[in-house]
Amino acid sequence: MVEGKSEGERIVEDLVGNYALIMQNHGLLTAGRSIGEAFTLMQRLIKACDVQIRLMSTGAETRPIPKKLAELTAKQLWERRGKKPFGARTWPAIVRLAERLDPGYQS
Repeated sequence: MVEGKSEGERIVEDLVGNYALIMQNHGLLTAGRSIGEAFTLMQRLIKACDVQIRLMSTGAETRPIPKKLAELTAKQLWERRGKKPFGARTWPAIVRLAERLDPGYQS
């Protein structure tokens, strides 16, 4: 829960220019240009966290990805996608599945 207006403002400030935020002791936050994009980004973030936990649980030595390489990879991904939001193809399928599994979910 956000404690006062200033904490909410800090969260927004930290999220500016990004689509995901990992908040220590609070969990994950994603934002997108659509609900489908935010949902898809959350799915991917959860999967990435799961891989991280599994890797760390092996006790194997991990090597952090250099910041410049991570930034280059992210830039290439966004450039390749253009203006098309993540989840543009999968979100309609997820909505159809929800409607099929529980036709009254929107009530």
